[in-house]
Amino acid sequence: MNQRMKKLKDELQDLPTSELIDIIIQLTDRSDKNTTLINTLLASHHPKKLADLLIKQVKSLSKTAPSYDYKQSAALSEQIYDIVAQVDDHLVKKAPDLAVQILKLLIKIDKKLFDHIDDSYGNLGSAYYSLYETLDKAFAASNSEPEVIAKYLIETYLDDDYGNRSDIIRQIKTCLQGEKSAALETIMGNYQMKDYQKADIRKKVADLSGNVSKYIEAIKNSGRVDSSDICDIAERLLKAGQTEQSIDWLMKIKKTDFRSGRKDNLLIKAYEHLGNTEKAQELRWDIFKEFCFIEYYNEYIKRVAKEDRESVEKKAIKLAQETQSLCYGVKFLKEIKKYDLLNDLLLKRFDEVDGQDYHTYRSLSTTLAKQGQYLIASLLRRKLARGCVAKSQSKYYRYAASDYKLCNDYAKEVTDWQGFPSHDAFLANFKETHKRKKAFWAMIK
Repeated sequence: MNQRMKKLKDELQDLPTSELIDIIIQLTDRSDKNTTLINTLLASHHPKKLADLLIKQVKSLSKTAPSYDYKQSAALSEQIYDIVAQVDDHLVKKAPDLAVQILKLLIKIDKKLFDHIDDSYGNLGSAYYSLYETLDKAFAASNSEPEVIAKYLIETYLDDDYGNRSDIIRQIKTCLQGEKSAALETIMGNYQMKDYQKADIRKKVADLSGNVSKYIEAIKNSGRVDSSDICDIAERLLKAGQTEQSIDWLMKIKKTDFRSGRKDNLLIKAYEHLGNTEKAQELRWDIFKEFCFIEYYNEYIKRVAKEDRESVEKKAIKLAQETQSLCYGVKFLKEIKKYDLLNDLLLKRFDEVDGQDYHTYRSLSTTLAKQGQYLIASLLRRKLARGCVAKSQSKYYRYAASDYKLCNDYAKEVTDWQGFPSHDAFLANFKETHKRKKAFWAMIK
């Protein structure tokens, strides 16, 4: 607690009770949200009272307006987060059965909410994902029998119209751990399921019981084993100390597979477990040579003898300068703060700069301008402005307008254009090429 808050707390404690009550009344008068918050906090020491309040809040959610757009869904999702947080903080340990009751009630109304809410941003789905985590803790502390928990979980998982309830199985970690996990496998025989649903539950049983062989069997029985499954298997084998088997599985994934990055990270971890530092280093360097990723370079060089680090850095810089994909080399040189080399590289290979790669080059332009390298900073903003306006999507013109302005600002500091068109020539060409983009020029004005 900082000094300001401590001083304020001391002052409030010195106030007469009547004045404190007046402050609380004023806060409740300001908004309904304050009223709900204060009532909830006051009830937090009395589980039954708090549960009654939260149940009322849940029921009010099910009486919401007929539809919400994606912006309004964020506010409603926050209400769910708040309810779940109150359950987690004040009921899970003190009154777990009440906690389970409230969370089940929230799950019961989820279809109505998803039916009337545009959840394009995933706010509501994320709120329910958090809810399932708290439900796991509440079930673990409750008086519910494993069979009762398993029955509820499976029935909820199967009754999944909006694709959010499948998370309820993923979030189970403690309430059916160890021997209790058998209840899931026993109960699932009472229901008609698709192969992937059986696999989901069997994999969860295997994880809860710590049985890697059972996990592998569940995946094999699902009818397919893809690279994601292989990585999941390898991860569990590593955790179980079966490192050699983990490597055998990972070697089945082709280098061209889009999950090869996860495979490589697991392989490095496996080699380190075996004490094969040389093999782990070799793999780190191979990945760096291909992508110039700073994280692999950092992990590699900190294991190199101090007297060899300078030569390793020189090799890495040469790779960055010659990399096939310019943005990889650019990002690396920026990370190690070799701004002069970065400036030279960009000027030399400027034709390769992707005018649509805003994520790489916008911040880079600003960084280079701060280093006094205004020529390349202005040239980058030229290319970004062109790339954005050329797409003819007016909703992005504000970004292009910002690039255009900074291009002008940086150009004022340039005295030598080093063979590139002058700023006046660029402006004349840009205005002629995009003279019909009225929405853009309106922003510039």
